[in-house]
Amino acid sequence: MQAIRAAIYARVACATQQTKHAIVSQLEALRDDAASSGMEIIEEFTDEGYSGLWLDRPGLGRMRDLAERRGFDVLLTCGPDRLARSFALQVLIIEELEGCGVRTIFLDRGPADEPLSTLREIKVAVAELERSRVTERDSYGNRYGACCQEMVSPELPFGYGRIPGRDGTVAHAEIRESEAAVIRKIFDARPARERNDSVDAASRGSGQRDFHSSKQGVE
Repeated sequence: MQAIRAAIYARVACATQQTKHAIVSQLEALRDDAASSGMEIIEEFTDEGYSGLWLDRPGLGRMRDLAERRGFDVLLTCGPDRLARSFALQVLIIEELEGCGVRTIFLDRGPADEPLSTLREIKVAVAELERSRVTERDSYGNRYGACCQEMVSPELPFGYGRIPGRDGTVAHAEIRESEAAVIRKIFDARPARERNDSVDAASRGSGQRDFHSSKQGVE
């Protein structure tokens, strides 16, 4: 049976004697894990003195190039923060590797962990939280506007127009005389039982908007 081809990646942000030991300890841990899992290490990639907030790193670049050439099957690294400090960059790199048929394994989560699935769950949770915050902000804004006697509903009946707030006045509705004239014409010309059925025809004939149009934008 052919051994799984593994690449290992280690990174430290500062290039000092102390961090050099950190790089060595990361590599030793990754090598031990690969050996215990029966993996064959194809190549080792390191970035010493490079921030995880950027993709422009020589070791990372070589690793991505090799992955594109289908040079290994598994990437071993000590944790997500070694791969990238930004959550967005972590997802970008892992998805790119996945597209090349490479599985990413973080040592601090165990060799059987599915890091991308976990990251996607976090991503969905963050998106849902942001949507909830936006909804709450909109709701609060509408409540505040209503308390200030501001027109907050997007729905207006035929015959009224929205006047945007300006110069210290709040948004409000005013009668549209052109549409009000249509209403008066209908009610003057038709018996009561026929008025509702005639509204649409009269409004179309006058060139005005449909009587049943309930949503209109700010003018």
